[in-house]
Amino acid sequence: MSAVREPRARRRWWIHGIVAAVLGAAAITDWTRAPERQASVYLYEHAVITPYRWVIRPMAALFIRCRYRPTCSQYSSEAVHTHGFPRGVWLTTKRLFRCMPWVPFGTPDPVPPFRAKGVSSAPGA
Repeated sequence: MSAVREPRARRRWWIHGIVAAVLGAAAITDWTRAPERQASVYLYEHAVITPYRWVIRPMAALFIRCRYRPTCSQYSSEAVHTHGFPRGVWLTTKRLFRCMPWVPFGTPDPVPPFRAKGVSSAPGA
């Protein structure tokens, strides 16, 4: 690399770091809001779930059947709307890894109910 280009390459790393920090701060700020007010939930719904339902599912329907009810895309949408983006995507990922050939078709697997932080689920607490 020539001496003229070297400073520009170094500057790019700073720019990438600044962009990553700004996007990370924006994501953390967004995730602290209530799930119904998170922009990431809206973006996930329109950038991942909707294209999957319109493009991939019709093609895959010929050879793939969902073993769970609700389907994984419905589960994912409900999970991010109920729990927010980070937890909803985590629940979706766990659900996808639970899908195995020995799971019977139509197995009920609803999204767990939302529990506020600091609220105990123990009876009488």
